[in-house]
Amino acid sequence: MGRHRPSKGNPADTFDGPSTSNKSFPSGHTSTAFAIATVVASEYEYVPFVVPISYGIATMTGFSRMNDNKHWVSDVVLGAALGYFTSKTILRLHSNKKGRHFTIYPRADHRDGGLVMSARF
Repeated sequence: MGRHRPSKGNPADTFDGPSTSNKSFPSGHTSTAFAIATVVASEYEYVPFVVPISYGIATMTGFSRMNDNKHWVSDVVLGAALGYFTSKTILRLHSNKKGRHFTIYPRADHRDGGLVMSARF
């Protein structure tokens, strides 16, 4: 989104639009941590302490990014929401209820790459 990092000294509302140099919004580290935590918590929800530990590690990732002056609070909050809801959506689509099945996976070869989507009805 082109948002400046807090370490640059600019105000939180400084956005330059899409660029390769200013990549503060949203927090990719936090998004990834919450995406992984959501999958682990969903798959092992009945194992004691897995859910709070998973989300606790993801939350600490977000706090670490703010503590290191790499992200604003809103970067971390949006990153967490993005990771959580993306994982929940994919888990829901992937569930095999009533014979339905939906899968998304990456594909790469020597010429190109992309995502493959597969659905079974």
